[in-house]
Amino acid sequence: MDEQRVPDLEQMDEQQVPRFLAELFSDLSAEAEYEMRHEDYVMEMPQSGGRIRGREKMRLFQEDYPAPPTIQLYAGW
Repeated sequence: MDEQRVPDLEQMDEQQVPRFLAELFSDLSAEAEYEMRHEDYVMEMPQSGGRIRGREKMRLFQEDYPAPPTIQLYAGW
């Protein structure tokens, strides 16, 4: 996959990043997340020591746990 799925956050200015992230997390479905993830995606859960490697395994995880926790961005950066 050579094409970039999301903008390069390092190329955004300080006002663009919070707006992008707020829009991204405001109404994101599991399918939309899947489309954005890189093939080599890794999610680490430090509390449990768990790790999910690959976007296909993350899709399976989301199918098993379809009600994700809510995300609230802190705008104090």
